Amino acid sequence: MTGIPQYIGVTGPRSVDELKATIDTAARLGVGPSGSVNLMCGCLVSPTTLSSTRAEPIEPILSNRPNRHVESLEDLIETLQLAAESKVVGMVHFELRNGDVPHKLAHCGTYRGTAGHPEDPKDVIALLKRVNDELPAPIPVQLNGVVSPKGIEEIAKETGSPIVLQARAELTGNIDQESLKNFLHYLGEIKPYVSNVLMDASGGTGAEIDSRAALEIWNAIDSEFQGEFSPGFAGGLGGISDDERARTSEIISQICQALGRNDIDFDNESKSRDPETDELSQEYIHAYLDSAQKGLKTAIVS
Repeated sequence: MTGIPQYIGVTGPRSVDELKATIDTAARLGVGPSGSVNLMCGCLVSPTTLSSTRAEPIEPILSNRPNRHVESLEDLIETLQLAAESKVVGMVHFELRNGDVPHKLAHCGTYRGTAGHPEDPKDVIALLKRVNDELPAPIPVQLNGVVSPKGIEEIAKETGSPIVLQARAELTGNIDQESLKNFLHYLGEIKPYVSNVLMDASGGTGAEIDSRAALEIWNAIDSEFQGEFSPGFAGGLGGISDDERARTSEIISQICQALGRNDIDFDNESKSRDPETDELSQEYIHAYLDSAQKGLKTAIVS
């Protein structure tokens, strides 16, 4: 399984122009291929992206923020090609039909009770194969939803894409021990195929991560699997006010210090956007990347 380099992420570029602007903003702060930390740019897609074209765009499935998704397969491929040429970490963020919600994460080891049915991986596989045909190396994919262990194995083997699992639920409060046990069982089944676990309280809503709860879950993961997964955190990072900037740096520094390492991924979506228009804003991206980098630098890691 190919690993993904540690990164600070901005999720949401939908076009070559938006990606170029984001890369330029990051470069001015020393984030990117010539800087001290990698830049990740995640492109949001859904199962409809594969059949969506510039001439006939199709609205994303079950998205309450459709203007955040790449509008066509052509745009997706061209944007990810630019990421590869620019040596930033390009990534597909695949929004599945069954989003990851608390009761699903609680039962993701067995898919019993109210957990519903795990996703069929065919949409993910088809899109990744199409994209990977146009790129020098398989593109990493973040799975925003619950896929069965067998489905994740199929994605990994059929596409070669490194996989990030977004663990979205239960990160703004306590997780009960039975749910945590099920989650660890699930991770045990998928560990040969997943390189990173992103602890994401927000899922693009801007809700702030509860670092204490997230760290409790992560420590259980790391204790069980002894470094087999790389950690990532997201939720409420970013913002342009002095308080938001200070809080972003504080959260990142606290997480790094608690884990005794700073090779940790951090991602952001909603707070890289103008709250009035929900469009990507380079002013907001600059504030977030600057605050995130300061958090990494100020963390005292022994």
